[in-house]
Amino acid sequence: MDIASHNSRRFGWRIAGIALAIGLFALSVAELMLRAGSDAGTWRGLALSSLYLVLCLGQRRLFAPPRHRRR
Repeated sequence: MDIASHNSRRFGWRIAGIALAIGLFALSVAELMLRAGSDAGTWRGLALSSLYLVLCLGQRRLFAPPRHRRR
């Protein structure tokens, strides 16, 4: 039984997660720059968390199967 893992989808869950995390990062940085209020810690935490999520989702080896050795 052969698994066709070489077929890559153009738009997958990983890319959607990265796009949402980048949007959340941009929103939280904009909120930090525009409104310096009492909830700055919350926005700072969201910015750091979304940046960490982008870095984690960017690791392709976590989501792609290992490549087979050629015989």
